Amino acid sequence: MRPARALVVALILLPGLLPLACGDDDTTSATTPVPSPSAASATPPIPPTTAVTSPTPVATPTPTPPSLAEQLAKDPQYFLYVAGRGDTIAFVARAFNGQPGTAKAGFPGQIRDVNQLTSDSLVAGQVIAVPLLLGGAADIVPTAGMEIALSIGEKAGKLVLLQPSVAMRDEFRGRLVLHRVQLADDDPAGEGYGYVTEYWLSDRAAFKGGTVDPEARVMEPAFLVAGGSLVTQVLQSSKPGDIYTFDKGGTTYVIKKYSGAQLAAADLAKLLHTSAER
Repeated sequence: MRPARALVVALILLPGLLPLACGDDDTTSATTPVPSPSAASATPPIPPTTAVTSPTPVATPTPTPPSLAEQLAKDPQYFLYVAGRGDTIAFVARAFNGQPGTAKAGFPGQIRDVNQLTSDSLVAGQVIAVPLLLGGAADIVPTAGMEIALSIGEKAGKLVLLQPSVAMRDEFRGRLVLHRVQLADDDPAGEGYGYVTEYWLSDRAAFKGGTVDPEARVMEPAFLVAGGSLVTQVLQSSKPGDIYTFDKGGTTYVIKKYSGAQLAAADLAKLLHTSAER
């Protein structure tokens, strides 16, 4: 082929070849890389939103207000009596007369009135306030009537009524007062004879010249004394305390010491006496 003809052929073919080459180069350089699926999955997921729950408020228990009897017994001129089966106002009046014999005139009515009762009947477990009547200047317990109610020296066998001695009262600086009493007089038959006497501390000496100081106030429990058939009840109680059990004349007694007493229960037992040991 002649050179002139070859040049013409080359010029004819060249325009078709140049766009092809240029197109390939432009496509390669302008294409944006697409991330692979594995690269996309490497992005950390967005955690789900967690709802914040406020803590449930705990209800504060409402303290039980003191009963009428408990309010009265803040004054050492009164103590609490826990009624047993078959007890009546007449029985309570005889038991806590402070003197041997029948109840003081008007005493049953006084007990009813201070407790706002309309009947002489009492329900087992009922708690009433009893005015404190003492037999003498040296007493802090209505001993005579309680011993008759418990048949001490008669049907009750060897049961004796243990009570604070003068030395014990001095140990507590005259602040020891009778606060709660429970009696078992074998009525109904089979309950046996026994008692529980609980002593508390007042905020000052509670007795002046054989009478109760009306300004004194009962503050905290000191100790409890139980004898005879009511000992088991005390031993089974869940109320905490330092307990000392002992035998006297063939009868079991228990002393339970509370926070108000500085002496141990065994030492408290040594400071108790009977009316005959005065």
